[in-house]
Amino acid sequence: MGLIERYGTGIKRVRKMFLDYGLEEPVFEIMSGGFAVTVYELKDLNQVGEKVGDKVGDKVGEKITQNQQLILDCIIENPYITTANLSSIVGISSRKIEVNIS
Repeated sequence: MGLIERYGTGIKRVRKMFLDYGLEEPVFEIMSGGFAVTVYELKDLNQVGEKVGDKVGDKVGEKITQNQQLILDCIIENPYITTANLSSIVGISSRKIEVNIS
């Protein structure tokens, strides 16, 4: 069905992503019938937002549009912003916000 991106690499990739963003590594524990993941509270949300912005900026370089830059700036300023709020700030539909984010 093509639903699995890379079989057997998920936990390793999640741990690496946390470390790459300077976050405390999550704890994975085997429990009866499954497993639990403990994710720790962020100590400095602004610092994480800056790191995410830096990584996104490095990845996309100068290939982003003015709308996409505005969306990124808004997300860095408020990581919990909704697509509806972004839509009113940027002046495009919520669906177009989603397209730009992807």
